[in-house]
Amino acid sequence: SARSGLDNLRGLRIEQPKAGIDFRWVPMPEVFGGDWHPDNRGVEHADELRQLRAWKFRPESRDLASIARATRLEWLQLVQTSIESLDGVGHLEDLRYLEVAYAPKLTTLDALGAARSEVRELKLERANRIESYEPLSAVPFLRRVQLIGCAPMPDLQWTQGMDRLDFLSFVDTNVLSGDLTPLLDLPALRNVGTLDKRHCSHKGAELNALLQERWAL
Repeated sequence: SARSGLDNLRGLRIEQPKAGIDFRWVPMPEVFGGDWHPDNRGVEHADELRQLRAWKFRPESRDLASIARATRLEWLQLVQTSIESLDGVGHLEDLRYLEVAYAPKLTTLDALGAARSEVRELKLERANRIESYEPLSAVPFLRRVQLIGCAPMPDLQWTQGMDRLDFLSFVDTNVLSGDLTPLLDLPALRNVGTLDKRHCSHKGAELNALLQERWAL
């Protein structure tokens, strides 16, 4: 049958698809990469799908509902996406790495905090309408966060309680208050990536030196 001929497929890469994929007929891929067609369906039948790297992910729901039943997903990368929220992420219990890039309509991260997701690494890039970063403090196992060219944040008070965070980068993402001292209170933080700005309390090299001194004690 057509299905049996695809049973050993482990990776699937699609560029500029002319039609959607019914994952019921490709049940075993561990990795999908490429352009996402709006007619793709049946992701819940891809029982072994561990990595999904999708460009042009533009679902009608404007969230993650259409892929939320891919429960074994460990790595999710969405680039050039129209999502407005991360609703549905709570169903992805195995998810450890999440990247969302070029997401001009993404406004809320609430779903991450509400679900107490077990994501370890988060990268947001060119998401310049995010209203609050506060939900990230409710993600208990978050270790690495990159916020590249995202919406400015009033301050860094939202990082309080992120006791496992060991790396934070906010290159091209402005901290309006300029006060970077809250980062010195994070017990696991080892390294910070930032561009030096006049209004900030510390330069990047100075801040990292202080962090390294703490670890040297």
